[in-house]
Amino acid sequence: MDGFLALFSQYNIPGAFLVNIELTLWSALFSTILGVILVMMRISPIASLRTVSGAYVELFKNLPLTIIMVFMVLGAYAQLKFGFSDTFATNFFWLAVTGLSLYTAAFVCESLRSGINTVPLGQAEAARALGLNFMQAATQIILPQAFRGSVAPLGNTLIALLKNDERNDRIPRRPNRTDLPDLRLRLCGSDHSDRHADHVSVQQARGEEVTRHGKQ
Repeated sequence: MDGFLALFSQYNIPGAFLVNIELTLWSALFSTILGVILVMMRISPIASLRTVSGAYVELFKNLPLTIIMVFMVLGAYAQLKFGFSDTFATNFFWLAVTGLSLYTAAFVCESLRSGINTVPLGQAEAARALGLNFMQAATQIILPQAFRGSVAPLGNTLIALLKNDERNDRIPRRPNRTDLPDLRLRLCGSDHSDRHADHVSVQQARGEEVTRHGKQ
């Protein structure tokens, strides 16, 4: 128990928990906005928008989140010089929010699309009969009912988002060069030297045996 309590004095655990909650809230907000846009593209009468939305959803659903987070740091930040702030901690936070939002938006879109499937077809036909265009029918009639029907899958998606926040600890950081001598010592330590000496002694014994057979 004392060791567990010592972790709170050694690490800022409440601060880390707060950052995790902030990541979840900001990512949930942006992924919901992007997911609504994607689901409206998927049900739109324009074929090109349906194709783009479907390709986005299929890509990010099947792309590991770790790959997205690594790309945000090593690709967008390090190579493309894309950043939000001069401070690395702030910049890293918003890069993580961006990666989580892009990834989660695909699942939000699918959750909302499942809710749209629960809306009776007569609702859209009644909207067209009243003279409403696609945007008016989608925002005023279809989507409000779709949100009600997709509460359960959206809740599961947000719970998965909360658990996915721990992937940010796997982002590669700049290596500490002071660790390199220790690595060389581990690779070239006494154990390695002993194994090398044993290997040489075996080779010498085999050579002497071959020489004796040759003389005979």
